[in-house]
Amino acid sequence: MIPLNNPHVDRNSQLVRAIRTPKNQVNSGKLPESKLDIRDVEVRPATPKEINFIESGGERTIEVLNIYVRSGPLLDIENGDFWELSDRTGKYRAIVMDKRLASKRCKITISKIDD
Repeated sequence: MIPLNNPHVDRNSQLVRAIRTPKNQVNSGKLPESKLDIRDVEVRPATPKEINFIESGGERTIEVLNIYVRSGPLLDIENGDFWELSDRTGKYRAIVMDKRLASKRCKITISKIDD
């Protein structure tokens, strides 16, 4: 976990553990625990502009968040992947992503799935 005094973490954000399920493995059954992709992420609320962008694409929004991946490799993360956050219930789907491999940064806008 990232120390809370980390200068790269916004004071309005929250650090949590997240489990990523690749979009191509969603219907393949439960992944073995050794294959789980667990990451430390920083969670922030999405801005009204980001929410409007998602809604303009026809997505129904329940809860929209931005997560910033702070651990693990970034290359395999894709739009459409599913995320579960340790401090919330339900699953979220990656809608928009800004992945910068050179600086090892990844911002993902996720939307809660309406079951």
